[in-house]
Amino acid sequence: MLIELIRANNKHIVNRNVVQSRKDVVEDDFCLKIIEYMESHISEKLSMDEISKALSFSKSYISKRFASVCGCSIINYFNQMKVNEAKRLIRETNRTF
Repeated sequence: MLIELIRANNKHIVNRNVVQSRKDVVEDDFCLKIIEYMESHISEKLSMDEISKALSFSKSYISKRFASVCGCSIINYFNQMKVNEAKRLIRETNRTF
């Protein structure tokens, strides 16, 4: 019941903060590389330093490019990816909070 109440109350918040986590929505190849990197490290903590080193671009370039294409910061996008993955695991496995 608690989960249902939380989901009901957060529907308007989730819709407002939805990141487009499906790769088919993002058409920019560079941003797709960032998203794929984040997906492969979904269970880890990531920093902008790690992402910039992995992609061999500066943090400022990556941040500006990603924000202009996806409409949010990389870290916010990554956090939302983690939330979505947690929701999926709760829904589809025996795992709980």
